[in-house]
Amino acid sequence: MQHSTRYRQYYPSVIVLLLVLAFWTVAVLGGLALLRSGRAPLETLTWLYAVLVLIVGSPIALCLAVVDIFRRIRRELWEYRQLGRDRQLQTAKSALSFSDRNRA
Repeated sequence: MQHSTRYRQYYPSVIVLLLVLAFWTVAVLGGLALLRSGRAPLETLTWLYAVLVLIVGSPIALCLAVVDIFRRIRRELWEYRQLGRDRQLQTAKSALSFSDRNRA
């Protein structure tokens, strides 16, 4: 159970990455087929504006998600290193106190 809660903090960013990937996959596989269909010009224009917003927003969302993931990884590594230093310090203190007790 510890494993799943540890990585739960990454889920929102990973979901954003997957949504951006899915959007661009659909776009590559035939997203422009809308232009070939016989729809009303206002409907086509509205759809194109919505797609334009997604095209502009997707790289921004991608960059923010990647930055968030790397920030969380870096923080987790820093905490892990800090925990290791604390353990080393604790071991050194206990070794010093043990040697002080043996001298007395």
